[in-house]
Amino acid sequence: MKKELIIALILFSLIFHAYLPQSYQSPQLNKAALNKVNLLRYIEAENGIKAIDISSDGVYLAIGGQGFIRFYSINGDEWTYKFNEMVDSLSISSSGEFLAVGTEEAMIYLFHKSFNKPILRYNAEGPVLSISFSTDEKYFYAGTFGGTFYLFEVSTLNLIWKFKAEGNVAILTVSTSFNGNRAAAGVSDNSIIIFSKASSTPLWKGKVEGYIRSIAMSSDGNLVVAGGSDSSIYFINLGCETSIKKFKVNSSIRSVAVSSSGNQAVAGSEDGTIYFFKKNSDRPFWIFNAEEVVSSVAISNDGKYISAGSFNKKLYFFSSDVNSPLFIYSVKHPISHIATSNNGSEIALSAGRIAYLLKVELTKTKEAKLTPIYLWVIIEGFLLVISSIIQIKEFDLKTLKPKKS
Repeated sequence: MKKELIIALILFSLIFHAYLPQSYQSPQLNKAALNKVNLLRYIEAENGIKAIDISSDGVYLAIGGQGFIRFYSINGDEWTYKFNEMVDSLSISSSGEFLAVGTEEAMIYLFHKSFNKPILRYNAEGPVLSISFSTDEKYFYAGTFGGTFYLFEVSTLNLIWKFKAEGNVAILTVSTSFNGNRAAAGVSDNSIIIFSKASSTPLWKGKVEGYIRSIAMSSDGNLVVAGGSDSSIYFINLGCETSIKKFKVNSSIRSVAVSSSGNQAVAGSEDGTIYFFKKNSDRPFWIFNAEEVVSSVAISNDGKYISAGSFNKKLYFFSSDVNSPLFIYSVKHPISHIATSNNGSEIALSAGRIAYLLKVELTKTKEAKLTPIYLWVIIEGFLLVISSIIQIKEFDLKTLKPKKS
């Protein structure tokens, strides 16, 4: 009887293990599968594209270059503004209602989506290299080659304040928090400056070992990620006490991006490496080699999807759980800029004189709702203990049994 019980326990263990879902026997890394990629827009601009952006919902797209600004809607509406200037930077507001543009000729323009005539013209102090809307669409910041930083209010079309950096420097890159209460700027003198909307006096300023080429701020304004010429990725925590961490890489950083919460970040480098960071760690969760310069990266608001464009004429799209691309999309020319919608499913990219608008359709895998692995381990351990006790008792009984004469 005891032998039969032991055999039954073993069989139960094997059957239980056989029916245990695979998702609980090993980590399930890929939680999304590619359905298809649709090309929504293919736009050619004769003189090339210098800047590109997309609205949060992926409905509106803007591009700019030598002598033109173009505004598109996936519904078919579009307009063009022609002038004798070169667009250096542009930013679409979250809903697509407004478009801010900075030019090589030191002009700042603001457009409404309904009109191809600017509702604001402002003469800046130098070429406008970077411009950024707050997510709530109430403010936008702009930085110039002359080292001047501007804050504008959209509703009044007024300049709130401006800041002039010391020396012969340029504001190279700008990023803002959700409500515009904070903004970050990367400067050519190797400094990073954090501003509060309330004042043109910097909230914080720090020096790093090289000039900052790309900067990104979390939605709450408490985390800044920056990368530049010194082959380092910087994580600046602006909580109760400001702290800086850095991760050293093998080549200059071209582009960084951060999720809304600040829990995920991505960076692309000159040597073709893509670095993904998770949960405010200053060590990569994974690394991927794209072989050639990674010129631009983007991440969805929730940090689940990553896009990266390379000089090898390829767009890489990842689920952030794993460093194997869900798809690679080839284009005709090296990719210079990419921008994505909030959920990461609409991707705008510029490559030479061509702009692409892609729509990614994903199929999410269903997670099993059965017994998790830790419970299986407990049950299996319990069965083994019972089996051992039975065997020990059987042994004791045999040893205590008197010998026959």
